[in-house]
Amino acid sequence: MATVSYRAVNRVFPGGQHAVRDLNLEVADGEFVVLVGPSGCGKTTALRMTAGLEDISSGEIAIGGVVVNDIEPQRRDVAMVFQEYALYPQMTVFDNIAFSLKLRKMPRAQIADRVSDMARTLGIEALLQRKPRALSGGQRQRVAMGRALVRDPEVFLMDEPLSNLDAKLRVQMRHEVSRIQRDLGTTTIFVTHDQTEAMTMGQRVAVMLDGAIQQVDTPQVLYDRPASMFVAAFIGSPEMNLVRARVDRDGGGFCCTVGDQRLSLPERALRDPSRLEAYVGREVVVGLRPEILEDAALAVPAPTAANTLRGVPVAVETLGAERLVHFSVADARVVTGELLESGGTSEKDETSPIVAASRAERVMVGRFGPSSRASVGTAVDVAVDMSLAHVFDPDTQLPL
Repeated sequence: MATVSYRAVNRVFPGGQHAVRDLNLEVADGEFVVLVGPSGCGKTTALRMTAGLEDISSGEIAIGGVVVNDIEPQRRDVAMVFQEYALYPQMTVFDNIAFSLKLRKMPRAQIADRVSDMARTLGIEALLQRKPRALSGGQRQRVAMGRALVRDPEVFLMDEPLSNLDAKLRVQMRHEVSRIQRDLGTTTIFVTHDQTEAMTMGQRVAVMLDGAIQQVDTPQVLYDRPASMFVAAFIGSPEMNLVRARVDRDGGGFCCTVGDQRLSLPERALRDPSRLEAYVGREVVVGLRPEILEDAALAVPAPTAANTLRGVPVAVETLGAERLVHFSVADARVVTGELLESGGTSEKDETSPIVAASRAERVMVGRFGPSSRASVGTAVDVAVDMSLAHVFDPDTQLPL
């Protein structure tokens, strides 16, 4: 096994597109790291540079302490699984898995042992004599993984390998991939645009935007302490509600005004409470995850006016164990994750998408209990646990 090190790695395509910007990341021996971000953020390009399938414009990539910038792909001892399974249709499962071993001219008996061991690990022993057309999507994905892993690579690279599977099978395969990685202990870098996949699989997750890493940490830290508005909105499903609010004094403390409604702003919601004084009379962006919004009629303890918003549901999704209630708040200005991905951040720029759209959008979403009676068109009081709120500077998009 091996470590993987990215040191100030850049990739600029002909024409000037800067796909990867100053990528610095250390992947430990045996670690499972996920690169996640919206389409076009540079995560696949970073993976392809690791495999040697894409040139590095500047910087260094080292595998096991050896800089591989100028080493040919076949000599890097990495294995890659793509979104498309790319199995040889005329070959059996056994021959697909054994293909790389045969190229190495490994003895037949040893090939048979290695393939059998890998099939047992992947749970596909009964499929070895079938051809790919006779397999389900999940079975094909296991074969593609077996073909990559059977030669015992130092590093395992996976580029959105589950995206072609149906929803139920994706959940199953998430667990399978994680189990196999733990059993084998292979250093693994996994690319996905699905934050749920990232959060459930990665020991650490690197969130990317515009070719750069925004934050890298364990899934729980990304959720609890996002380093920027973008990370806050990207991690979590449904995404965090980001609403513009004015900071005001409230007795000896502070509150924030959302539309024409006031919410308390406790110090424990801030990274550095001493900074809030400078924002009195100014706007901030308050982040409220759907999980901290509840139908006030169900909230325990009963909420006060200082932590209640009144809204009007515009859509209700009944999911059995919970109800996702999308509600509008009068005069609220909500910033969406799509706007953050677009990069519009300047308050002074009247044409900035984040400014223009945040003036019009008023819809937020909360996770209500299954017994909530919230219904479309009827006003509802929403309890807000402001102790779990996040507060951001609207210009820098950094937490306060």
